[in-house]
Amino acid sequence: MPAWRRCEVLGKAVARIMEPVEPLAYTPEEVEGLMKREGNFIRHILTQPETIEYQL
Repeated sequence: MPAWRRCEVLGKAVARIMEPVEPLAYTPEEVEGLMKREGNFIRHILTQPETIEYQL
């Protein structure tokens, strides 16, 4: 999926949830490559226990 299409899809999703989020879109191949690199944000996030916090 081209980058412009990813942005279009994410933009529509963000508009529907109406929450302050910063979505990131990666292909499975991109994630695989990122997981092999030390010290990057995606690897750090994906190796942490899942935490969901919501406040009103």
